[in-house]
Amino acid sequence: MTISSTTNTVSYTGTGSATSFAVTYVFFGTGTTAEIEVVEVVIATGAETVKSNGSDYTVSGGSGATGTVTAATAPANTVKWVINRATTQTQETDYVENDPFPAESHEEALDRLTAIAQEEQRALDRTAQLPDGYTGSFNPTLPTAITGSTVLAFNAGATAFEVGPSTAAISGAAAEAAAAVVSADAAAASAAAAATSYDNFDDRYLGQKSSDPSVDNDGGSLITGALYFNTSNNVMMVYTGSAWVRTTPTSTDQTTINAVNANASNINTVAGVASNVTTVAGISSNVTSVAGIAANTTTVAGIAANVTLVANIDDDVTTVAGISGDVSAVAAQVVGYDFSTTTTMADPGSGNVRFNNATLASVSQIAIDDLDKNGVDQSAFIVLWDDSTNSVKGTLVFRTAGGDVATFLITGLTDNSGWSQIAVTHAASSGTFGNGEDTYIGFSRAGDAGDASSTLTTRGDLLKRGASAVDRLAIGSANTVLTTNGTDPAWSTITNAMLAGSIDLTNKVTGALPIANGGTAATSAGAARTALGLAIGSDVQAFSSNIVQKNVQNTFTKAQVPSTYTAALSATSGVLDYDSFTNFIVTLAAGSNTLAAPTTEGSQVGQCGVIIFIQPASGAAATVSLHADYETAAAAGLVVSSANNDYDVVPYMVKADNSVLLGAAQLNFG
Repeated sequence: MTISSTTNTVSYTGTGSATSFAVTYVFFGTGTTAEIEVVEVVIATGAETVKSNGSDYTVSGGSGATGTVTAATAPANTVKWVINRATTQTQETDYVENDPFPAESHEEALDRLTAIAQEEQRALDRTAQLPDGYTGSFNPTLPTAITGSTVLAFNAGATAFEVGPSTAAISGAAAEAAAAVVSADAAAASAAAAATSYDNFDDRYLGQKSSDPSVDNDGGSLITGALYFNTSNNVMMVYTGSAWVRTTPTSTDQTTINAVNANASNINTVAGVASNVTTVAGISSNVTSVAGIAANTTTVAGIAANVTLVANIDDDVTTVAGISGDVSAVAAQVVGYDFSTTTTMADPGSGNVRFNNATLASVSQIAIDDLDKNGVDQSAFIVLWDDSTNSVKGTLVFRTAGGDVATFLITGLTDNSGWSQIAVTHAASSGTFGNGEDTYIGFSRAGDAGDASSTLTTRGDLLKRGASAVDRLAIGSANTVLTTNGTDPAWSTITNAMLAGSIDLTNKVTGALPIANGGTAATSAGAARTALGLAIGSDVQAFSSNIVQKNVQNTFTKAQVPSTYTAALSATSGVLDYDSFTNFIVTLAAGSNTLAAPTTEGSQVGQCGVIIFIQPASGAAATVSLHADYETAAAAGLVVSSANNDYDVVPYMVKADNSVLLGAAQLNFG
């Protein structure tokens, strides 16, 4: 026995039915003493359980050979079985003095040692190790003060391990960072609300003006109830929706108004920093809250790195806050479901959606429950999906949490009890939808079809615009066409004047074309040729029995000379043109020469000829290497003569595109 493979482990994923698993490597022992280990691994969690030989499984084979593990109960598809060789680490070979050398026992001992070494290497391969090129002074010894629920970390100098913070502290820091993000979101929302409030105020009180304004301070339309102070008359004016009218305040109100007016410059100054004022005003409660949680503030100081991380994305937070309306609008058009890989068109169950085909490009029907994954009834929204009068009712976009996307065009919808079936055509998709995967559905409605009805009442009616009104065009008589002189259309026959210089018959004439008269009333073929300017022998080739026809067998009464290429092989970079030449006489260069891939042989299948290679007149002998398109007997390649000025003749045949067969070279001509 020899151990020629380093394989000492094999694994199998359970199917729920398979019980027999091949052990592809040699192992020692057999039956209940087989030196192997079976470990069951839960795929989802990685949890491991060592199975028992004799109760969980039985072993056949072994004793220096491969074998089979047979499970007592078929492993489920949620686990895998890892079968490891586990050679007993004992030495049982005893050499007796003066006995014959026990070759078999000695070899078995070596085999066992090899197996043990392989298994030890398997264990080493799963350990953390310093790189081979590492030249530092790192001490891999674990700290002695290890406690539960702590992180193992590198020390500041990266020279040894140390005990890091507790997992509870890390979780707390993460939670505080998340809370900081929530607080930032709330602050941004408050700022946006304050800015909106200021803009609303600015649209309603326009400040002091010398005359009635026609637009608000932003240049927009005036709103009913808008106010401004007329400095020409020292009165408040209110907009009724169509005109400015005077309003008379109470004396107290007037005093207040005068005070506001006196501080107009300050108000304008504040308006210039409105965003800052709005920000502070919007987080006043947060400031008070912070004062009351000084201890927590200290804690936040201890996680400054996490706070800095959030601060670095404040622009993104502000951006999201600024488009909250758009986010809400999109959210209203998106519903969440769990995807089911079942393809039966029936109620998929609460919170589920399914397709009628596992291949996204072949999906034509979709089943969706009335309740989304959050238990919200979406039926009122779903039944709107086919309300368009267009043949394409709208577009459905499916996107999984993993980023897989599928887009379908809706062509119909059937509202069933508790669920709907949607007829679709596939538009585009990428990725694969997994069972139970979070799936978000967006819908966009197609516009209604236009009015295709006609006001015409009689078959064949056409409309024309007359001098003062639109009326019907009369039905034309047979063999007439509709023409216009630039004003009203009318029916007419085709005249020569209409056709002069405007007829292009290129690729448009079918059937027999009458040309016998040649345009000059000629009634015979000879007269027609004369009229058309077609002279036999000069303009038209005369009939000859010596013309070769390609669809019949031709008999040649004179030898035919094929085209021959004569030049140095390097003149064409070794590419022979089989479309232009039949034979080739090529002069080789001293040293290595190459027949490169031909490019014209595909249209010359069946062509035969010879290639003559000429050795250079002086210098080193030339050799010829072949591209893979050139094939030789037994793939032996091509060997040519080595003496200067020698001629070698090589026959060839084009077998197929990218395949030229070369015969044996006839050597040493010359």
